[in-house]
Amino acid sequence: MPYEPGGYSEKLGNRYEGRWVVAQLIRLLKEELRSVTVEAIGDDEQGVDLWIEGRDGIREAQQCKARNRGDRNWSIADLHSRGILMYMRFQLDRDINYRYSLVTGVPSPVFQDICQSARDSNDNPEDFYRYQIEEIGADRHTAFKRYCCHLGLDAEKPTDRAIAFGYLQRTQIYLKSDDRNARNELLEMASMLIAGKPETTVAVLADFAQDNLRKTLNPQIVREFLAGKDLYPRRLAHDTRILPAIEDLQIEFQDSIKPLLIAGELIPRDETQLLLQALQETEITILHGVAGSGKSGMLYELVHLLHELGHTYLPVRLDRREPRNNTKQFGEDLGLPESPALCLEPFVADRFGVLILDQLDALRWTSSHSANALDVCKAVVRVLHVPSGHPETMKRFHRYAILPFV
Repeated sequence: MPYEPGGYSEKLGNRYEGRWVVAQLIRLLKEELRSVTVEAIGDDEQGVDLWIEGRDGIREAQQCKARNRGDRNWSIADLHSRGILMYMRFQLDRDINYRYSLVTGVPSPVFQDICQSARDSNDNPEDFYRYQIEEIGADRHTAFKRYCCHLGLDAEKPTDRAIAFGYLQRTQIYLKSDDRNARNELLEMASMLIAGKPETTVAVLADFAQDNLRKTLNPQIVREFLAGKDLYPRRLAHDTRILPAIEDLQIEFQDSIKPLLIAGELIPRDETQLLLQALQETEITILHGVAGSGKSGMLYELVHLLHELGHTYLPVRLDRREPRNNTKQFGEDLGLPESPALCLEPFVADRFGVLILDQLDALRWTSSHSANALDVCKAVVRVLHVPSGHPETMKRFHRYAILPFV
């Protein structure tokens, strides 16, 4: 269903656009961006809700539309009828270095693919048209022609195709849902960065954005404002309680497995090397197998390899350390000042860290509150790989292994 039209006086933090703005302010605090400028949300005159400036100095205009009325996707015709293509061209014509993005909760499959193909091309407009438009299929060819037509360009003319190609290279659609999971992700982003209740941080940042329209905001301005509200960045990197607690957990984990080894000796397995490789290539690695297949032995060998390679690992046996209430409480029960994920981050540096949640399947059988325990585990994992509000910032140094079910 389409959203009800909202007036500008509506609280920014309760709107799809507002939550995206808050995500960009959090990116600003993390110094992933140089600046953020919020336009008048609800005023479509310029077709821009906010401007962000990357660390490379490139400015990007972003327009947020959670829905395309009642439709489940955006067609080229929809982008034209809603004025988005017109706004896009206006902004991109202002400066060759500008970028334009639509942030939305519904996809535009064909247009997204064409824009991505343009960015992935060899920068030759005619090669792009021949190999990535004409030879792909009728749907893409038709979409490109309609795109050109709505921009007043002739797809049959090489000069106009080159202009369209330039627009496509500088246009992007960010698919950002507005469901409960997306809102939880925003709270996790706030929790990772600012001490205190994340709901408070999000609300305060939303109000701050609404009170500072059209002002160029940099990290210092936002930090000073938050300090005035008694909201301060987390400084876990300087917390001397964390590393000793992690080392205790490492010893506890190894001691719990060593007595199970045959004759007390570790039998090296080729699978452990495959597991180590998987950790370096993927964000989530799930280790599973039937009872007695040697999973614990693999993890025992893995932690020794991680230690030799200088990678930090934080292991937890969930059959002995049951999560409860929330991620912070889970961390405190482990002797940490915060969530295990947040405590692992300061020690990752230019390597990767591994959070091992062992015996996850035990929560189903040993706990009358297993639903809450599983929710806490999900929240811990979500912190480790939560996007920073922008697809290009999703790459992180964290890796985590989960041993879920037998």
